[in-house]
Amino acid sequence: MRMRTFGLWTGFAAVLCLNTAVLFAAGQPAAGLPALASVFHPFDGIWTDLRADAREAEGRNRTLEGLGGGVRIAFEADGTPHVKAETDRDAWMAVGYLHASFRLHQMDLMRRQAGGRLAEVTGRSALASDTFQRQLGLARHAEQAWNGLKPDSETRQILEAYAEGVNEVIREQKASGTLPSLFKLMGYEPEPWKGQDTLLLTNLLSQMMSFSKLPVYYAIWSETLGYERTMELMPVLPPNRQYPFAAAAPAGVTGASGGHTGSGPSTGPSVSDAGAPLLASHLQLLHTLESLPSMAVHENPSSNGWAVAGSKSASGKPLLAGDPHLDYSIPSIWFEVHVDSPGFSFGGGSVPGIPAVLVGRSASSAWTMTSGQNQQTFYYEEKTDPAKPDHYYWKGEWKPFEVREETVKIKGGASETIRILSSVHGPVLTQEGRTLAVDWLGSVPSLNMASLTGMLRAKSFGEFKEVLRPITAPMMNFLYADAKDIGVITAGRIPTFPEGTKPWLPMPGSGEHDRTGWVPYEQNPQSHNPPEGVISSANQRQADAAYPHYLGTSAYFDPGYRAGRIYKELAEAGKVDSDTFKLLQHDAYDPLASAVVPRLLEALEGETLSGAERRAAAELQRWNYKAEEGSSAASVWWVFWEKYLQETFGPWWEKHSVPVKEHTGLAVSPKKPSLVMSLEAWTLNDPGNPYFSNPVTGEKREAPQVMRTAFRQAVEELSGQLGGDPGQWAWSRLHTRHFPALTRIPSLGYGPQGSGGNLYSLDSVGVRESVHGPTWRMIADWGSGRTLTSYPGGQSENPGSPWYLNRMNPWWEGQYNEFLPFDQASAGGNPVWTLEPGGRKAP
Repeated sequence: MRMRTFGLWTGFAAVLCLNTAVLFAAGQPAAGLPALASVFHPFDGIWTDLRADAREAEGRNRTLEGLGGGVRIAFEADGTPHVKAETDRDAWMAVGYLHASFRLHQMDLMRRQAGGRLAEVTGRSALASDTFQRQLGLARHAEQAWNGLKPDSETRQILEAYAEGVNEVIREQKASGTLPSLFKLMGYEPEPWKGQDTLLLTNLLSQMMSFSKLPVYYAIWSETLGYERTMELMPVLPPNRQYPFAAAAPAGVTGASGGHTGSGPSTGPSVSDAGAPLLASHLQLLHTLESLPSMAVHENPSSNGWAVAGSKSASGKPLLAGDPHLDYSIPSIWFEVHVDSPGFSFGGGSVPGIPAVLVGRSASSAWTMTSGQNQQTFYYEEKTDPAKPDHYYWKGEWKPFEVREETVKIKGGASETIRILSSVHGPVLTQEGRTLAVDWLGSVPSLNMASLTGMLRAKSFGEFKEVLRPITAPMMNFLYADAKDIGVITAGRIPTFPEGTKPWLPMPGSGEHDRTGWVPYEQNPQSHNPPEGVISSANQRQADAAYPHYLGTSAYFDPGYRAGRIYKELAEAGKVDSDTFKLLQHDAYDPLASAVVPRLLEALEGETLSGAERRAAAELQRWNYKAEEGSSAASVWWVFWEKYLQETFGPWWEKHSVPVKEHTGLAVSPKKPSLVMSLEAWTLNDPGNPYFSNPVTGEKREAPQVMRTAFRQAVEELSGQLGGDPGQWAWSRLHTRHFPALTRIPSLGYGPQGSGGNLYSLDSVGVRESVHGPTWRMIADWGSGRTLTSYPGGQSENPGSPWYLNRMNPWWEGQYNEFLPFDQASAGGNPVWTLEPGGRKAP
């Protein structure tokens, strides 16, 4: 289904609607908001900004102080820029200039969120977010990392050049009164960009990909369900078949390097035996974490990446596919850019505020990444005593907390001073009942920026692995392909703990359970030119059960359905090419449904069914297991699966009073990998498992009975919601994708729109209304030399630009853009910017 077009004129229409809606109140400022009349003045304000941004799609000539030579930027018709620079420094300055020209407000909001400075421009509603970010200390870590860079280091020089490019735009726009409209709407101007700000944004990305609240969930489940039951339902090792890309242990590894060996949880009482005060601590912390913006906590892993060797490709050369899934937004988190300079030649998806491309291709190699999902957030219960304020007990003695105070400015109100305590484990997040500190690996010093720029010049898998060595967090699976080789490595540090430690729970802070070190980088899960000629990474556990180090529990990793689908399809496809990869990136096949639906149909045989139930079963009988937009069977399957999970596990949650009404993240859901894998395993291999029985009523049940109950509940719900004819229960009537605007102004977003795909398909999306899914698709073919890309949205953040949403329809319809040489990009009257060295002059 084609989504609605939202180009230049509909962008103006959206702003006009917004204008009309707010003019009645525009004369006076509301609490925390500016007076808006000047913003919407017809000859100034937002209209000036819209017209100015629309002209970004035209040619321009500028002189920039600090350039060493000339820079030309050729744009494709869809807004993709190609930078050709005479020096490397000029290239990085040009990238900063481009990012700021099209995404300055987005960059500033991300910088403010990361540094805990949102309340300055949005008001008291952002105080919780700002407090949390100050506790984590991302701004302090960025400053420390900046101070640790030598003045002549390449990383520092890149960051300085990039910042100069950003600041040239800020100076130009301030001088001409053309700052993006949202700065005027929110009543402030951006500060100059600093090299530290880019490091701050890399820290925010690390937080988004690795900060987890799962140990808090485990604690609350243990305190309600009981520890042993929790570990039976959500064990360390996955209960179903997995598709790891790494062998049990890399070459030369003979045993564990300290810590949990991955053999399963040890028995014994939970650390949570203290009872109600401890539960209050966990509930309070969970309340805080659930109130934060989406970038604050890592959830919804669903990225795909794969590579095939020349032996599997039609051309005889490797191919690589990258398909990272993140939160949907307008503008997108991605900005496509191609760069050529004496020392660099690369292109792909960059994140505004960060000069390197995270997923892309250089002249020598191509790469993509998926979330490693390894546990990187650990919580500690510090022992405190009211008689010893601001102290905690560690390794046999009382130690003072590190205490610092920071002032949070609040728009429209008085500033607030927050007091932050830190132990040896990390910042204290709550003192409600107990004192909980967090050891997040993203706060450990790491040279992530040097690794990101180092990838751009790697000429072999060995070089590629080496530039990734310094990364601590986030733990990412980096997939690689060049003209000869393919490979993958889980980059980031894997911590070790004393034997018997349960790091999936908050641990005692007395010292006996502290991290003891790191797994040697050479022992990280990895694969290079596997004999089968295929590598797949889709957030599954990277190594099998024999891997000697703790990676995280089954609750952290994807159930493995997507990884298995990739391996199966590529194994059966014969020789593959870019078209094979395109189809796979848009694949809506649900492997779990293909395994479970036949068992459901068996359970329904011989049953007396209503007319709607018979027709719904018939839809399932002829289904191809693809969650396509028009499929009624996809709707029946999905609602059945939701009900089946709830009917199986819900009574246990009810019996033991798991507080799901207060905290929905604790609830039974298709997004709980461990429960999904357990129910799959029992349905296929253990239909008499005791967990099918109902502990509330005492009824003894087996899988077929529970399946029949869930099926009838699903048909009843669908009949009430979509009508009595199962043939009309199209999946797109239940399932949508939504791309909200970063401003949360509804008319500036996109959707909700009916969609195919589901949580377990390669075109992986959320449960019903999806605000998370594929945000960038890339295919690099070393045989043809072609690189194809696609992402939903557009290059510009301004609704008045023709490049605001122009990429959405092509992305939705499965179309790709090809990397073009500079001369082809500038052909056909496409705009060209010329940047020349010289003194500043007004635009």
